Amino acid sequence: MNNQPVDKKYLENNQYSDEDIGSGLGGGCKYINNKYGSYVYGVDICENLVSIARTRNKEKPKIEFEAIDILKKEFPLNHFDMIYSRDSILHLSVEDKKKLFEKCYLWLKPNGVLLITDYCADKEENWDEEFKEYVKKRKYALITTEEYGQLLSFCNFKNVEAKNISDYWLQLLEMEVNRLEQKKEEFTSKYSTKEYESLINGWNRKIRDTKRNLQVWGYFKAYKI
Repeated sequence: MNNQPVDKKYLENNQYSDEDIGSGLGGGCKYINNKYGSYVYGVDICENLVSIARTRNKEKPKIEFEAIDILKKEFPLNHFDMIYSRDSILHLSVEDKKKLFEKCYLWLKPNGVLLITDYCADKEENWDEEFKEYVKKRKYALITTEEYGQLLSFCNFKNVEAKNISDYWLQLLEMEVNRLEQKKEEFTSKYSTKEYESLINGWNRKIRDTKRNLQVWGYFKAYKI
């Protein structure tokens, strides 16, 4: 979360309530709570990640976590000021994305904001066989940034922004690769050479596909008005 743009208007008030979809280890929730004092509710489908997040934030009364499929979760109407998600919706089919966005619309308060970064892609007709196999293996459901924005509009969101921020993503990926390469000895002594190579290869793969304009990092902001 600290590496993506956020709308401070919805955070700089300790009475605001925010939801993190795909909260993982809770880093985004902790960042928002520490910086802005907001109440944050993190949801993730992985029980192990949620357990770790709870342990790490046990002294944070304004942060809660729940392990559940977000499509099966219900919140009261008009409950959150902001809902955000970082790179967590890419596995949902287009139909399930639509269901989630419809839920988010109901959960947001009037004038609330939905803020997302997510993996997107070029039009499928432009994918080569290697990229098709990669997407299939990862079980991604990738659409273009334009289609993503259209889906948000279809779900009644207004003032929808849909941006390709892949240039920024490339900078982050290259920074991660450089950082890990510099700490190779430390990393492999703690984990393994196999895990090191898996991480490096994964990041380099994303860098290569992004430079070929196949994989895209999308940034989306939409309002309930």
